[in-house]
Amino acid sequence: MNAVANSTVLILLAKTNRFDLLKNKYRNVFITQIIKEEITRKDLIIKREINKFLKIKNPKQMLKLRLDKGEESAISLASEIKLNFLSDDKKARLAARTLKINVLGTVGILFWNLKRKNINKKEFIELLHALIKKGFYISAELYSNIVKTLDDY
Repeated sequence: MNAVANSTVLILLAKTNRFDLLKNKYRNVFITQIIKEEITRKDLIIKREINKFLKIKNPKQMLKLRLDKGEESAISLASEIKLNFLSDDKKARLAARTLKINVLGTVGILFWNLKRKNINKKEFIELLHALIKKGFYISAELYSNIVKTLDDY
C-alpha cells in the first residue's frame, strides 16, 4: 500500500526517530517537490529516505484549496492518484475529506502499529508524549479520547 504525505506526519515521526512506524504500513510514500523542500531543510532521517521510501511525484494539476502550497500540492496528488493522504493539519484534513480522500494522521499511524502489535500500549503512550514534547499539538479532549480508545486494545 502507498500514500501521499504532507510534511507534518513525516517530520513528527522523524523527530521521534520512529519513521519505521510509517514504513510498517506503507511500501512507499509519495511527496511533492514542495513538500520535499519543506521537510529536508534540517532532517537527516528524512533526507536518507528520499528516492527510497519517499518518492517524489508532482500532481499534473494543482487544486485551488485556500491552503498553503505544500498542502495543496499533496492533496492534489492524493486526489489524482487515488491514495490516502497523511496529515495532521486540521484544515488540510478537512479539505481532503471534502474531496473524498481517506486521511490518516500520526495518531492513526500509532494505532495501526498498536493493532498489529508492532508497539504495545506503553510504547504508544511514550511515543505520544514524545510527539507532544516535539511540538505535536492535540487538545485535552483528543488526548482523553485517545487514552479511552487504548482501553480497547
